[in-house]
Amino acid sequence: MTKAPAFPRTAAVVPALLELARVDSTNSVLASFEASRPYTTVLSTHQVAGRGRKDRQWWARSGESLALSTVVPSAPLSADKVSWIPLIAGLATIRSLSALGLGEATLKWPNDVRVGGKKLAGILCRTSPSGLIVVGVGINLFFEADPPVPHATSIGEHVSFSPSLPDLWASNFLLELQRLSEREGESSLRAVSEVMDTLGRRVEVKSVDGARWSGDAQRLGGNGCLIVRDAKGREREVVAADIEHLYQ
Repeated sequence: MTKAPAFPRTAAVVPALLELARVDSTNSVLASFEASRPYTTVLSTHQVAGRGRKDRQWWARSGESLALSTVVPSAPLSADKVSWIPLIAGLATIRSLSALGLGEATLKWPNDVRVGGKKLAGILCRTSPSGLIVVGVGINLFFEADPPVPHATSIGEHVSFSPSLPDLWASNFLLELQRLSEREGESSLRAVSEVMDTLGRRVEVKSVDGARWSGDAQRLGGNGCLIVRDAKGREREVVAADIEHLYQ
């Protein structure tokens, strides 16, 4: 696909849409706004300095992925609900993919959307100076050649790709995100747990201090943390760590 996609459906479901031919980071652009109406959105198919958790770089060639950032109002949300926003964004990503016919996507705690064990999308949230939550999603659309990094996959590998598909996905994602953000916490916990592939698996936890330990992922906590039972049978809350699925 050589022509840049258009986003008329997406523009119709948000109060303001900024489409950029090239951008360092859609999250940074949106976070720099002093004030934004809820669900104001910035997107681009050429993001050159995208970042993931712990400042990791998001690798993507021009036109092959879509970077989208939108703002979710934090004022009506409890502290626990705010911590759920990354997981809710993951669920919205999965449901919007299902609407395109890609129904095999799952969520790897805390912020990776995967298909068949390969990463399709990543999510990063931050708070803007005005107090709004910036929700950023980077999703692979298609690959002209080999994936830019190992263990990556794209929408085009699983469904028939068309020029209108990025717009369909983005508009569906934004509508789902809005609906899910307004739901009660218990409802969100159940819905996210249903698509969380990490639950029930043997995992290795890589803590921020460099420590590593293994256990069995049991369930999600009330604040979106991962509850893991370690080798001594203790249930431990994992809040800020990397999780690796252990295949046995």
